Amino acid sequence: MPLRLRIERIAADKLQRTVARESHVDEANYSRIERGLTVPYDPEIKRIADVLDWKGDPRALLEEVPAVEIAAKTLRKDVRL
Repeated sequence: MPLRLRIERIAADKLQRTVARESHVDEANYSRIERGLTVPYDPEIKRIADVLDWKGDPRALLEEVPAVEIAAKTLRKDVRL
């Protein structure tokens, strides 16, 4: 299952490169974070949450998202997860 981070990035219509650059996170490291291969430090995930205009707990972006929620969030987008 993808992480909420990926779903929110897609919903915000931003590329990984854009989020990484705007949050001052190395692009390769951002990719690993989004794929769940590494856990970001608190300041990193906070900056990422700010770039995505995420209002909840930044750590919630690291949770896996059920398929039903993905469908509802990306219904109007042509997205390959």
